[in-house]
Amino acid sequence: MSNTRYKNTDPLSAIKKYSKAGNESLLLVFDAEWSSLSSMTEVIINKISSEKSNLNIVLADIEKHPEISKKYRIRRVPTCILLEDSEMKFRHEGMFSKKTILDKIARYSSN
Repeated sequence: MSNTRYKNTDPLSAIKKYSKAGNESLLLVFDAEWSSLSSMTEVIINKISSEKSNLNIVLADIEKHPEISKKYRIRRVPTCILLEDSEMKFRHEGMFSKKTILDKIARYSSN
């Protein structure tokens, strides 16, 4: 699975592809259009994507994809969840920096 770009990707399809692919990492980023942090979140995710080309990233709008938000118990935006082998490696709720997420990926990811 190549690096997934968020806005043009259906989160449900991306999660299903990821689940079938096996030994890959997926960073789910939950956000909302109404959030004042949304534009900053996108800028930071773009920077993470450019540094971690092997990381699959999917942005899910909690309003457009309530079933995914419910499954992952999203209560705050933004929220980042790193999945590997269908297991949650870390969860970060609230605003984040590129360094925070990259440090967590380095700490918790085996890929």
